[in-house]
Formats: sequence, structure tokens, C-alpha cells
Amino acid sequence: MVCGSANHRRQNRASQSQEVDIFISINEGPQFHIHAVTIEGIQIVTEANFRKVIKVTEGQVFSPGKLEKDIKAVEDAYGIAGYADAKVAVQTSPAGPALVDLHYKIEEELNHTWSGSILAAIPGPR
Repeated sequence: MVCGSANHRRQNRASQSQEVDIFISINEGPQFHIHAVTIEGIQIVTEANFRKVIKVTEGQVFSPGKLEKDIKAVEDAYGIAGYADAKVAVQTSPAGPALVDLHYKIEEELNHTWSGSILAAIPGPR
């Protein structure tokens, strides 16, 4: 969510000099703030515990980089808890002038099935 523009101009210091000064004027536009954070699909953790893992909260300046770090932190937390296949997706949507809502959608992959053989060396009697 980046809005803005840039203008620049060059100015020679002296007619015989090889140096050039460049002036850049940047208009970044408005900073977007997080209006609401909603969570869907959690079953094995409470919403309060989920929110302890994410650092991006309501009222903060929206940062795609921080959001990516939160997604990774949630995936890591699920992996540590034994849910390595959990999927984390975040949808962003406009929530007003310079506001954005974040909606986490979690798929915890609770129904694991496995078929195959396990071969183990079982020692016999001595």
C-alpha cells in the first residue's frame, strides 16, 4: 500500500567541474495503519495465545515486511507444536482512508492419515 511520487533535478556546481548535485523531493503519500486484525480457523490454540505470537496489531503502521515475519512466526509455532502442515494466509482489505484490515486464515491440518510400514529392529531374547 504505497502511494506517492518523486521529482528530481540536477544542478551543476561549476561549469568546469565534473561534480553534479542531485536533489530529490519525495512525497510518500499517507501511511496506512491497521484498523482490525481478525483470525479464522484456529482450533488448537486460543485467540489470546495466537495474538501473543503476532506482533502486528491494531493501530500500528502497516508494514508488509512485519506481516511476513508474523506469518513465519505463526508457521514456526505450529511446527513446534507438531503441526508442520499448518497453512497461514493473510488477506488485506481497505478499511477506510489510509486504513487496512488484516484477516488471518489458518488451516491447522488436524486430520492426518498415514499408511505404510514401519520397519524396526526388535532385539530377540538372548
